[in-house]
Amino acid sequence: MRKTNNNRYPQGYLGKIAYHMFKGNFDKVQYFAQRQVQTYGDISEEDDRTINQLVIGLRRQQEAEEREFQSHLGRF
Repeated sequence: MRKTNNNRYPQGYLGKIAYHMFKGNFDKVQYFAQRQVQTYGDISEEDDRTINQLVIGLRRQQEAEEREFQSHLGRF
């Protein structure tokens, strides 16, 4: 079964993998990577790119929130 067959979670566990990479929870990264492989098959290069893009997006969001928080404190 491939990711396209599952409309509820079109990216499978890639979002969870990215989130836990971002948070540094590497035991959970490994867990969800294993679930991804068991459910959808091997993680492809495209999946790796998707994970990397999701991590970058989470970092950008965190940086934006941090800047907004700091501006409310009058530090920037």
